[in-house]
Amino acid sequence: MAETGREGRHHVASHAPDLVLLDGQSLDCDAPALISHLKRSAAQFPTPVAVLSGDEDDRMRLVRAGAVSLIPKPLRLGEVERSIMTLLDVFSAR
Repeated sequence: MAETGREGRHHVASHAPDLVLLDGQSLDCDAPALISHLKRSAAQFPTPVAVLSGDEDDRMRLVRAGAVSLIPKPLRLGEVERSIMTLLDVFSAR
């Protein structure tokens, strides 16, 4: 877990997680720019990025930046859990 975009970039680089779950309305960073950075710096096996977002206008920018899934806010725990499990299943099969 990271509190800031900068901290998140560091964690992804040093821990190679199976999935990144990003708050699209993070106050300290531009979510599309962070997604693009993660996609560019990914090695042979890129880390999928799912974004939590309540801003419908921002969703296309997030997808264009490379988000593999958008989870709408307000969050429903069951929906978030199903999305995460599906993404982990899909990307672990690659």
